[in-house]
Amino acid sequence: MIAAPKQVQGNACKNEEPMSVYVYLIPFAGAFLLALAVTPLVRKIALASGQVAVPRDTRWHKKETALLGGAAIFAPTLAAWLLTPRFTNLPSLPISYLPMILCASAIFLLGLADDILSMDPQHKLAGQIVITSVLVFSGVNLDWTASKTLNLVLSIIWVVGITNAFNLLDNMDGLSAGVAFIAGVFVFLTQFLSDGTGGQQGPLLLMTAAYLGSVLGFLVYNFNPASIFMGDAGSLLIGFVMACLTILAGTEKSTGGSIGHVLSVMASPILIVFIPILDTGFVSLMRKLFGRPIS
Repeated sequence: MIAAPKQVQGNACKNEEPMSVYVYLIPFAGAFLLALAVTPLVRKIALASGQVAVPRDTRWHKKETALLGGAAIFAPTLAAWLLTPRFTNLPSLPISYLPMILCASAIFLLGLADDILSMDPQHKLAGQIVITSVLVFSGVNLDWTASKTLNLVLSIIWVVGITNAFNLLDNMDGLSAGVAFIAGVFVFLTQFLSDGTGGQQGPLLLMTAAYLGSVLGFLVYNFNPASIFMGDAGSLLIGFVMACLTILAGTEKSTGGSIGHVLSVMASPILIVFIPILDTGFVSLMRKLFGRPIS
C-alpha cells in the first residue's frame, strides 16, 4: 500500500530504532518465491508466442531462448512493494514513492515494447528521457550541488545512464541480474547500517529487499545456460530501479551534511554501480574506435 505521509510521523521517527534486518526477509522471500513461480510461466508464454532470441554468430547462446523475462522481475517486485505492508508491521510506502513506482512501470512497458516491436535506439532513448524527466521533476532527484537546475540535469543523466548501463551489461547469462543483485545488497546494507533512522528508511529498505528477491528469483533461471532472457523489459527495469534506489538512499544521507560528507555520498552510488559504468564506457569507446554507432 501507499500511504500519505503524516507530519507527526516524520518527527516521531527520528527517535525510533531501526527495525531488525530479519523483518525485511519477508518482502525479500515473498518476491523471491513469486519470481521462482512466475518465471517458468512467462517462459512458456514467450515460447508459445514466438518471443525468443534466435542464435547468432554475435551472441553466446546456442539455442532459441525465451525472452520477456522482465515480466518475471517486474510483477513480483511490484506485488511485494504494494502488498507487504498489508501483511506485516512494515510501514506503508509514502506517497512520495508513487512517482518512482509509476515511472518504473513505464520503463518496463517501454522495454517490453522494444522486445516485441524492436524499436529504434533513438526512440527508446527518447522514451527513457521523458520518463526520467517526469520522475526527476516529481522530486526524485540528486542533491549533490547547491544548484537545483544542475541537480536536475545530473539526475536525468544519472538515471538514464545507469538504466542503459545495465542494458548494455546484459550480454552474458546472469551478468546483468547478478551485478544488479550484488549492487542492491550494498544499497541495502549501507542504508540499514547508516546512523540515520529517518521516516523513509523502512520503505526504502522494503523496496530494496523486494527488488533483491525478484532479481534473485529470476537469476535462478538466468544462470548459464539460461532458459530465459530478461530482454530490454528486464534490463531497463533493473537499471532504472537501481538508479532510483541510489538516489533515494543518497539524498536521505546527504541532507544537512558537510561538504566532505556529500562527497562521500556521491562516491557511494558511483562505486556501487562502478562495473556497469565502466562497462558502458568501455563498450562506447570500442564501438567508436571501430566506427560503429554507440546506439
